[in-house]
Amino acid sequence: MPAGTTVWEDNKQLESFTSAELVTWTKRVLEGEQLLARVLNMSMSSLIGAEKSQEYRQRAAEVAAEFLSQDMFHQNQPNANITPRGTRTEVHHDSAHHISTVFGSATRRHSPAKLWLLWPSTELRHLASCYSNTNAALQQMDHGSFLVQLSGESVFVPPNSPHAVIALDSSYLHGHTFTTESYAHEPSTVLVNIKAGY
Repeated sequence: MPAGTTVWEDNKQLESFTSAELVTWTKRVLEGEQLLARVLNMSMSSLIGAEKSQEYRQRAAEVAAEFLSQDMFHQNQPNANITPRGTRTEVHHDSAHHISTVFGSATRRHSPAKLWLLWPSTELRHLASCYSNTNAALQQMDHGSFLVQLSGESVFVPPNSPHAVIALDSSYLHGHTFTTESYAHEPSTVLVNIKAGY
């Protein structure tokens, strides 16, 4: 598997797949099979090819420019997550701005793909006591919200905003992170933008 790629089942890291196993597993996920393992932090170009990867990078940069225009920003190396229906990423936070675009099965383009649970960065003070435990976060953190992401939509989340993501349908996600020269853009409330039309 590409460097940095990890395979998880719930909160347990598994041995990596071989390249052939990964291709077969990905096909099974996108056909809607109920599988428990999920693949995180895969190189996006290894999943969809360099040309398509560059197209998605450009689109993510355009979305980021809408929010980060007052700062110079740098787009980091993108990655991909592959998540079967019912799998979840427990509550955590990211230290950089990020844009997540999800794609589901071609036969279920308009089905809900991801359920996002989000809290403002002011709730970061509670995260240490419930990190990777979404049930605890729901009980301890205030001012939460949620949104449902459809296939082809992008969600822009600012740094230090705790969030958890549940796969409502089998899908893969393209993640783009951005670092800025200024740390001034850290709103105390969750800022989420959905863009359709990939």
